[in-house]
Amino acid sequence: MVMLVYFLLLALVVPGVATPLVTIIVSRHGIRTPYPPGGEGNLTKESMAQYTTKSFPPCWPPGPESSGVWGSSITAGLTPHGGEQIRLMGRWMGTSNFSGVSCDDVAVYADISSSRDNETATNWTLGAFPTCKALHQEEVIKGDAKQVLFNDGSNQELCGFQSSKVIQSFLGGGKYEALLNAWKSQIQLVDSVVHCCSSELCPGHLPCNLSSLPIKYTGKFWAATEGAFDIAVFWAEFFLLEYLNGNPQYAQGQLGVSDLVDLYRMAVENIEIMDDHFASRSFESTMASHILGTLLQAAERKPIPGLSHSQNTKVVYMAGHDTNLILLRLLLGLRWQSHGWAQNGVAPGGMLIFELEQRQEGGPVVSIYFQVAQPAQLREGQPFSEPQAPSRVQAMTKPKRTTYYRRCFQKDGYLQVAAGVYWNSSPPRFGGEPWSWLRSVACSILVDLSSHRTCCLSAWSGDLMVHKEAKVLITVLRIQLPRAYKLKTRLKTRDRWDADFQ
Repeated sequence: MVMLVYFLLLALVVPGVATPLVTIIVSRHGIRTPYPPGGEGNLTKESMAQYTTKSFPPCWPPGPESSGVWGSSITAGLTPHGGEQIRLMGRWMGTSNFSGVSCDDVAVYADISSSRDNETATNWTLGAFPTCKALHQEEVIKGDAKQVLFNDGSNQELCGFQSSKVIQSFLGGGKYEALLNAWKSQIQLVDSVVHCCSSELCPGHLPCNLSSLPIKYTGKFWAATEGAFDIAVFWAEFFLLEYLNGNPQYAQGQLGVSDLVDLYRMAVENIEIMDDHFASRSFESTMASHILGTLLQAAERKPIPGLSHSQNTKVVYMAGHDTNLILLRLLLGLRWQSHGWAQNGVAPGGMLIFELEQRQEGGPVVSIYFQVAQPAQLREGQPFSEPQAPSRVQAMTKPKRTTYYRRCFQKDGYLQVAAGVYWNSSPPRFGGEPWSWLRSVACSILVDLSSHRTCCLSAWSGDLMVHKEAKVLITVLRIQLPRAYKLKTRLKTRDRWDADFQ
């Protein structure tokens, strides 16, 4: 009999005094300088020259018309204005949420391969915990050099993307007319500002403009294509970053804030072409199991092997990328609508917040929020206050969604998070061989309440397997959402695992 996950739809939030147990913050880095067109190399005038007849500020080489405008000569680096915005967000949260948290009860994680993520983490702790000097140093940041925890698709050692044929099918195939038509008005709006392009980019096609740039599938983890749509995305991000960074001029003075927000939807869509539901299972399972493990050890007051912080930790801050937030949203079936942004936007400094509280009646409750500063707040850089607080909205799940999961976990280290959650004995053996990757759905116990079964994927054959009787830890969590659920898992055991999989 397949392990069932039972849940009850709650009509009302349980009243009573709540004791905070732990808060997990998964944040995008702050405002950065743009990448160049194509995403590789430095942002120079030469890198942009083929895609515009106008003058836009690069960040390299240093000078008053380049780094002097952005505040940094580092391509894709955190700007001084971006760092200040992160500090302001940290100050607001430290005062509003964490005034009683001691320095020793804070854990800081980041994608340590990215300087902007490290700087985001230290700027946030500087704002939130100004007297905790040790937390302001990069040496205290926890992370993994292989980007397993903050995997944005760059680490494909264990799992990868869908096949190129599958991905291209979502793009309309052929010459990608469907993709162009879907974003026709946005691409034309961008072109009205930049006046693209150099005639050599459009062989045999004149006039050469942004819409006529040939599109080619590349399958890079940060962009599925090159050509018209990818270049339009570059400019959409460029204009938005100009505005958010407080640059004197943005989009040549031709677009309003609502235009920038609308164009930014292309950037999110561009990420989701590669980083879709399938990819979320491949690349964000370790993050999801880490979140679940943190919640469990805080609720049960017992350490879980594989976590780098103790059960006494009150605040876990994790600085990563927009891709991590998008993958988490897809993996957990979340959605949000922040003030000033399009639905599911992941602007610089935006964060998913998981708050675990112990209620006097009803036990532990997890609330999930998305928090981000509004566009004007990011540009102006003013301290937050009650009348001018950042946007904070509940992230909602999609109920009654049946999903069969593929999960990939690191072979050691973070694997133990999931193993500690699911197995209170050694993992089973399939066909006499050790099962080295725990493929079960760690996050299904956390948020994906409509999954009625635990699905596993064979580490060798790729065949989908379903545990008939899974041996898991007893967990009782209630997810506090606009439509809240109560979740229980039943403990079932079986003496002989091999008989199920021979």
